[in-house]
Amino acid sequence: MVRAGVLPAEPNGEASQEFFAWLNQNEDQVEDHIPEILRHFLHTRSVTTWWISRSGVPCIPIEGVNGHKLVSYSEATRSSGRVFVNDFPELATAIRQDYRKIKLTVDSHEAVSTPITELLKDAGVRSLRRSCGDPKQVIPTRARPADAWVGDIVSDLKSPMTARALKKQLIKLELPQKYLRNHWQSRLQEITDVKTADELSVRYRIDRLIQTLVSSVFDPTTGILWLRYGSDHSRDQLKDALFSALADRIFTDDAPLYCIPALQHAITIEIDEPETRRTTNAKQTSAAENGSSPGSADLGPSKEPGAAPDAHHDWSPDPSKEVP
Repeated sequence: MVRAGVLPAEPNGEASQEFFAWLNQNEDQVEDHIPEILRHFLHTRSVTTWWISRSGVPCIPIEGVNGHKLVSYSEATRSSGRVFVNDFPELATAIRQDYRKIKLTVDSHEAVSTPITELLKDAGVRSLRRSCGDPKQVIPTRARPADAWVGDIVSDLKSPMTARALKKQLIKLELPQKYLRNHWQSRLQEITDVKTADELSVRYRIDRLIQTLVSSVFDPTTGILWLRYGSDHSRDQLKDALFSALADRIFTDDAPLYCIPALQHAITIEIDEPETRRTTNAKQTSAAENGSSPGSADLGPSKEPGAAPDAHHDWSPDPSKEVP
């Protein structure tokens, strides 16, 4: 049963080594056993108890041209090697299509609820996103200025007062502070403009230049924050691209994906809600100054008794309100 990938009730290093020894006898069976491999990694008394002391034993699954295979801990963590954690999906797609010398880890499967992405990073397997660094070239298609509301969000975030309040909100949301970059406010200040484009093609260097399509990117050479917003995209998709780009400026490269919705929620509290309150307060103040009640501030001019409401086609006169 161990050789079939089924763990005993109490997993242990010996059973785990036996399983991987069986897999390494025939690489063709690796792809069919990815769920079992990932589950072995998720047991603290399994692979991770021996993969350093026996660093030459292939146990980490990677994508292969002709199917998945295993590589050893020593190969996966070698600084000059070509094994990377697949944490940059867009770039990974380009690598699969154009440059198969880069080896991408298999760290998740639909049959396994928990990915091993962070486990591999913590063990020293290099992050694809971190390794590619800043873009070497950004190539927008049909570029144009971003909508005003996008620029307003970025401008508000660059305010020291809003930035301090944002950090407090992230703490209230119990987001670990280790994921905040040390100089994240300075990184926001580097944004000089926000633009959108129908397509964003970007070139990164990882071993060599690789070009891929992305939804958002910051160009350090121009200070422009680029967001993909084609004719087939909605405002919600533009929001997703914006908050993903802002998260990249604020959070560390190894921050989990839940940091993005956490940031969006915190920004909504610190920017959208205060703005709504300011608007409401302004209307109430104006109404008080004009001698009317706050609730009637937006009702428009008063009408004569019995007069028809504007643009209300179902209205009919009320005889009791007619003035002789």
